[in-house]
Amino acid sequence: MKRILAVVMLAACVLVLSPSAVAQCSTESLRGAYALVCNGWTDLSTLDPTLPKGYAPASHVGVLKLDGAGKGSGWHASNMGGLSLTMDFVNLTYTVKDDCMVQATYSMKIRGLGLTLGPVTRILVAIPAFLNGFDMEMRGVNAGAGPGQDVTPCVLKRFSLNTN
Repeated sequence: MKRILAVVMLAACVLVLSPSAVAQCSTESLRGAYALVCNGWTDLSTLDPTLPKGYAPASHVGVLKLDGAGKGSGWHASNMGGLSLTMDFVNLTYTVKDDCMVQATYSMKIRGLGLTLGPVTRILVAIPAFLNGFDMEMRGVNAGAGPGQDVTPCVLKRFSLNTN
C-alpha cells in the first residue's frame, strides 16, 4: 500500500511540475472583464490641496476591461475618508511578463469634477487557474512610495472574456 501511495504521489508531482501545467501568462491571456475590490489608505490632499494631508481609509469597487492587446478601460466607485467618487480609467496600458507579473499604467478621471489624476503605475501578479482556462485572478499594489502614494492592495477576478 505504501508503495502504491508513493507512486501516486510521484506521478502527481510530475504532473504539477510538467511544462503544460506551468502558468502561461501573456497580454492575450489576461483579456476579459474583471471585478475589482481595493481596500487601504489614501492621501486626500492629492485629490484637492485644500483637504487635510495624511492618510484616510479608502475602498474601491468597479470593473476593469483588458482588451488582450495591452490596453484597457473601466471605472470604479470609491469612498475615501467619507468622500464618495466615481472614477474612470484613462489611457490604461499594461504589459505582461512570462512570470505573470503585470505592469499597468493609467490615469483616473473623476466624474463630475473634470479632474484627472495620474498617471499611476500598479504592479500585479496574475494567478491563472488550471482547471478550465477561464478563471484568472490578479493581486497588486501601487508601485513606488512616498507622500501622496496610496496604499491600496487590490484583488481582481475575471468574470467574462467579453470586453464589450
